[in-house]
Amino acid sequence: MPTVYLAGGCYWGVQTYYDRVQGVTSTVAGFAQSRIPRPTGEQIASGEAGAVETVAVAYDSQQVSLQTLARLHALLIQETPADEKTPISEHAGFYWTDSEQRDAFEAAIRERNLADVTIEQLTRFEESSEEQQHYLASHPGAECHIPLALLNEVGKYQKELSM
Repeated sequence: MPTVYLAGGCYWGVQTYYDRVQGVTSTVAGFAQSRIPRPTGEQIASGEAGAVETVAVAYDSQQVSLQTLARLHALLIQETPADEKTPISEHAGFYWTDSEQRDAFEAAIRERNLADVTIEQLTRFEESSEEQQHYLASHPGAECHIPLALLNEVGKYQKELSM
């Protein structure tokens, strides 16, 4: 299955968002671009690791296209903008593994006229602990930066953006 690596703030909400996309076969919360193998929470929080909270999204390309996933991510970034208080580990980004992904990500960013969004080749992805996986599903009532309305309407946006 093809996999994309997408960052959009705290990965709890980003993982929940993609778990609701038809055609996504699995998601894994973790960290992209860490300079340190298996970074600790302290190394991530301090910025020492240079890691960004990211979700690996595996998908069935017969059910959802790369372009639709890129557009859904651009929408998520647009609807949940970072500010000057956002830690480096929660910055928005697209991490590509081939030129097709890079091109789709660049097109989605242009389409939404987004600024301050990272597009880089993936250099490393470190999976988070099991406790962090699907956190919002296993911890009802936990807070999330993504508005509940956006999470609940992912299917509607998927239909609109796949046209």
